[in-house]
Amino acid sequence: MRNKIPRPLLETAVYSADYGIIILNSKEEVLVWNDWLAKHSGVASEEALGRKLGEIFNLEDKSKVLKAVRESLVQGKSTLLSQSFNPHHLPLYRKVSKKSPMTQRIVARPQKFEGERYCFLEITDQSAGAEREKYLARTKDYIGKVIESIQEVMIILDADHIICEVNKVATQVLGYQADEMVGKPLDMLLCESGDQSAHDFISADMEKPLKDLEVTMRTKSGSQLTVILSGSHINRKDNEDTRFVAIAKDITERRRAEEQVVAQKAQLAAASKLSALGEMAGGVAHEINNPVAIIHGLAYRLNKTLKKQGIPEDSDLFNIISEIDQTTTRITKIIKGLKAFSRSGDKDDFMPASLKQIVDDTLALCAESFKMVGITLEVTDVPDNLVVECRQIQISQVLLNLLNNAKDAVNDLDDRWIRVCVRASDEKVMVSVEDSGSGIPEDNIEKLFQPFFTTKPAGHGTGLGLSISKGLIEDHHGHFFYDSKSGNTRFVIILPLRQTRDKVA
Repeated sequence: MRNKIPRPLLETAVYSADYGIIILNSKEEVLVWNDWLAKHSGVASEEALGRKLGEIFNLEDKSKVLKAVRESLVQGKSTLLSQSFNPHHLPLYRKVSKKSPMTQRIVARPQKFEGERYCFLEITDQSAGAEREKYLARTKDYIGKVIESIQEVMIILDADHIICEVNKVATQVLGYQADEMVGKPLDMLLCESGDQSAHDFISADMEKPLKDLEVTMRTKSGSQLTVILSGSHINRKDNEDTRFVAIAKDITERRRAEEQVVAQKAQLAAASKLSALGEMAGGVAHEINNPVAIIHGLAYRLNKTLKKQGIPEDSDLFNIISEIDQTTTRITKIIKGLKAFSRSGDKDDFMPASLKQIVDDTLALCAESFKMVGITLEVTDVPDNLVVECRQIQISQVLLNLLNNAKDAVNDLDDRWIRVCVRASDEKVMVSVEDSGSGIPEDNIEKLFQPFFTTKPAGHGTGLGLSISKGLIEDHHGHFFYDSKSGNTRFVIILPLRQTRDKVA
């Protein structure tokens, strides 16, 4: 059995409570109106007692408060009205003088005493919580706008390196929608799955900001981006729910520009060497051409003398003279080709040139070296009348580079052959250089034409040959590519037979 509490004590507790208490009888008349209500409504207790709640606040019949009171009195039902401030609730204010609206939590509870029904209303001020929620909403909106204003890729990761959030720039640069990235591991954006350097970077000392790690990222389309990664960890005080905010600055174009500058410097150096070689070749040609001409002339005179003396033409002497003649002719072609090849040719005009002559002059520089190491060289017949408008020197340089690459590739194989094939149409000509190699690994195909990429041992290649060759062929408005569908290693050059005026200009 409960101990009986003195009535004055109960009244003190009710009237001094730090929340509102209203007690209504079955006629909805106010029996109790505590000090808290008086303070926040501007209606004193004396004014409220004996009056109906709807009259005091001028409430409409559809008021949710009156509905809750009536359900309590008639049905004995408890009702909760929470986090609300509108005309259908009680017009209470945090500060009556300033009419600062109060967000309220109202509970209507039914009570029965000595056969009479009563309704107890408890009103608490929820404004602080509501203000806090509004503040948090505003803060979240502000942070969201800050994130969207960042003009670099921004990715927020959790402790397991799962993507939690990305900004708009990330979707634009990487090609994914936000929901395609959120919830996925960081690996989906790294060019090489599980790039340990990136994971180590993110997992490093959480107390220090992290910056300047160069990694390669993959876009949705499959293209690669070189980025500089920086960021920092954000921890709560309890060290839970750790986040890593990563900023990725796209430097792909900068890297390409830097590589282009380096490649251009290398091209200038190569051009300088070619110029020096050209001067040397000119001097060698001058020194050699005269003795070769004399040897050629003497062989011719000896041939005529032997015929006058009646020496049979099947004599070994005539065979020797023929070999001397062929050798001097080959020496002349080599010197001619060396002089031509050592020029850069970039200042030359596009001129009609015999493709057969270009192929023959190029082969003269390397055919003997192929023969010496046992490499079979096959060349399809090139029509004598096949003329290409081009810079002859540059086409010869590209062709010789492909032949030398093929030689290096098959040098250690059991089956060693190189095939040069020429096919022409009405408007274009295709020249392919194919060797007995089994092709280029798929991982290397994308890098083939990048400056300084080479699979040759150190000291055996600069990695510039293919990239320079591609540039030269494109200057001719042609195409230069690796044929990945071939069963062997095959590079293809496609050139227009004629350069239109606008192309040349």
